[in-house]
Amino acid sequence: RIELPGMAIIGEGKPENQNHAMIFTRGRFLQTVDMNQDGYFEESLKMRNMLEEFQPQNAGCCGFDRKPVTIVGFGEYQFSAAFNAAAEFSALSEFTFTNLVQRSMDVWGDCRMHYGHPDLHDRLWLTTRGGVSKANSVLCINEDIFGSYESMLRGGRVVYREYLQVGKGKDMGFSTVGVFEAKIACGNAEQALSRDMFRINESMGLFRLLSYFHTSNGFFINNGFLINNNFLN
Repeated sequence: RIELPGMAIIGEGKPENQNHAMIFTRGRFLQTVDMNQDGYFEESLKMRNMLEEFQPQNAGCCGFDRKPVTIVGFGEYQFSAAFNAAAEFSALSEFTFTNLVQRSMDVWGDCRMHYGHPDLHDRLWLTTRGGVSKANSVLCINEDIFGSYESMLRGGRVVYREYLQVGKGKDMGFSTVGVFEAKIACGNAEQALSRDMFRINESMGLFRLLSYFHTSNGFFINNGFLINNNFLN
């Protein structure tokens, strides 16, 4: 049994369960896997190489920028794409976000922060620095990204590697796909209200900040301008 200090403040169920489960895990590193994800045997053989990404020589390029790697992300393959047209659309959008966008955020923008699943974490580092999620019942629809926010603000670094992937299956009804897209948009709006995003913006240089804006709030703002412009025309 785990006794919480004082009056317990309970947030959303998923991040609360994730942070609570960390105390029952063992070992240095932790992988978060969704119940709808499936690994492949040939991919599991690469796990040793993936764990090598946490070594200090991979932390940074020079001088004071040698921050420890705390989260290592990799891609997903959505095998439920063949169900119907909505499933194909969802799989294409998922591939774009979890592969193409994450690649550009890591390599060119140096602002890859969203971890999600099935990323690897330095468990010992995160246990003493906020956990893998942020359980706030008001601002944390997308609770995963707050884990990477906390990691970066406390001196960690998030990287993305493409030589390993896992399979993913999702409910592919038309309404389900629409609800998921709405969840991402609402979660991004809530991130804009948080102190975490404010502090991150204060700590970035101009070019890195522009890259970060383009892949977060700027994406939805740009969509709003395009849609309104089409209506006006």
